[in-house]
Amino acid sequence: MIDIVRRHVTLKKAGGSYKGLCPFHDEKSPSFHVNEARKSFHCFGCGAGGDAIEFIMKIEGRGFVEAVQELASSAGILLPEKELSPAERKELNWRDQLYKASEIAASYFSGQLRGGGGERGREEIEKRGVPPELQESFRLGVAPDAWDGLLGALRAAGVPPKAAEEAGLIVPRSSGDGWYDRFRNRLIFPIRAPGGKVVAFGGRTLGDDDAKYINSPESPIYRKSETLYGLHAARTAIHRADRVLVVEGYFDVLGLAKAGLKYAVAPCGTALTKQQLQALKRHTERIVLFFDGDSAGQRAAFKSLRLCLETGLWPLCPHLPEGMDPDDYVREHGAEAMQGIVEQARPLLDVFLDHRLPDGAADARTRKEALDDICELLSLMSDGLVEPYYRQYNELPLRLGLDRGDRLKEHVLRFRRDRHVRAERDRARAPRVEAPGAVAPVALDDEFGPPPDEAYFDEEGWPLDEGPDSLPAPPGTIRPSATATPPPTPAELQLIKLMIQDIANLGPELDALGVLSWLQHPDVEAAAGRLLRCWRESRTPVGMELLEGLLDPRVISPISADLATEERWLADEQLEEATRETLVRLHLDWLESRIRRASLEIDSASRRGNDFGQIRPLLEAKRDLERQRAEAVALLRGGTPNAG
Repeated sequence: MIDIVRRHVTLKKAGGSYKGLCPFHDEKSPSFHVNEARKSFHCFGCGAGGDAIEFIMKIEGRGFVEAVQELASSAGILLPEKELSPAERKELNWRDQLYKASEIAASYFSGQLRGGGGERGREEIEKRGVPPELQESFRLGVAPDAWDGLLGALRAAGVPPKAAEEAGLIVPRSSGDGWYDRFRNRLIFPIRAPGGKVVAFGGRTLGDDDAKYINSPESPIYRKSETLYGLHAARTAIHRADRVLVVEGYFDVLGLAKAGLKYAVAPCGTALTKQQLQALKRHTERIVLFFDGDSAGQRAAFKSLRLCLETGLWPLCPHLPEGMDPDDYVREHGAEAMQGIVEQARPLLDVFLDHRLPDGAADARTRKEALDDICELLSLMSDGLVEPYYRQYNELPLRLGLDRGDRLKEHVLRFRRDRHVRAERDRARAPRVEAPGAVAPVALDDEFGPPPDEAYFDEEGWPLDEGPDSLPAPPGTIRPSATATPPPTPAELQLIKLMIQDIANLGPELDALGVLSWLQHPDVEAAAGRLLRCWRESRTPVGMELLEGLLDPRVISPISADLATEERWLADEQLEEATRETLVRLHLDWLESRIRRASLEIDSASRRGNDFGQIRPLLEAKRDLERQRAEAVALLRGGTPNAG
């Protein structure tokens, strides 16, 4: 665990654990703890916590399976794999060849930059002010002004030309006789996957080529729409800043990193895509979009606004002087000025509204088009985000041709409702694989006409006859669940703390009392059961085991904190008294819940008209529970239990 975390955090020994600055938020005093024995981490600043898998998932934006695979690989453990078919094994081996070719190419290009043929590239990098440490971390390189320099290096390393061709490194000659290098006389920017592997390259001309930049074509290991330049290097900084800067060029990423803004990324020669935004959302929901100030840049920004809102991101738009990109601005004005630009960035939706709202002389058609465009975007937002716009822009209804403010809200809700109705209709009409002999469903829309009008929907746009859960919620909407679990009691959380600290001594007593039956929160019961299993097997509880499958953050956070550091633990002389009080309170909480249930059963029996003979056992059971409750209260007060 320590070795994994130390790749991202500088740790120092602190008692029985290790301590450092949290990689998930910006802090000056260390509040991030790691416990090696219990394989757990916790930050007392932002509340992040969990085991090694959770750390990898959070810091690198990986899925669960990817995180497990990375941990196994770093530990030299071979995970069991399903039996591959010959075709699958052939495809896997081929992908390995493409990765190998790309890695050899990256090493070749970086070697050329440092060698005698890299003078022109070094001049360009120095002119841009990229320091040596950034050159190394981003693995910058040079493709020499030669037709087959890389081709020769790949052949010498045993890479088949067909693999190099599919990786986008070489191009077949038109004569059909051999290949030549795709990148020639260019400064090279290796493009890396989130795991760090080189998958593609961007090349900036060092001569007078018509194409200033060229990029690798797509391949089995590289999808432009899913890849962001610089994301591999920026992940930790994104977590610390809780924001990401999206710029347009490779040098913009480098220039901002040089200025200390190391949380910048760039699309790889494409417009920003939904897949790229989803990748960024794994790290942060705050996104700052830099676009050119011309009309093309404005169109790109507004297109990205919709994608961001659909993805659940809140985009900001900074203002740079006309004709300047982020790299130009940093070199001319410095890091502090650029930081000010970022801090003053406006919500991109505000910029859109300023641009799209019609003036007072607009005709009815222009107002209607603006109304539709604006309401469509507002309908993508959660109620918490959109409500301020109803209040902030008092002139919105009037400028959109509406006579009052609530009409604007009605239009937004209509767009939201219609979008979900269309989504439901598309799902219903999607091709289905039916079991043999199954009867095809009737297409109700086709037989009975279009969906019902607004009379069938409530004021928030949900169907009246089915309730709000009948359709998926708009992005960002949070609805209370009908089966929401009550929070854990203080006694339940205290029990887990005591068990983590002293399970070897507490185990026999808790097992004999049957304490698990007193626990009412399912996650607390699961964790306590696992701790008792650790006691029976005479081993130390670890985070991966205790936290697996738990859902309630109100339980997960304190458990990860108790696992990560002993600073929260009680002094030895306090353990006995704390244990006695905790057990009494747990039993009292359990008795209270049983008494409430007994009262409900008695009331229900009375309403059904049951006679006293049927109700009497319920009353006696309730009186016994109340007697036990009185005894528990007396124990808490340090008095003598009441025998009556």
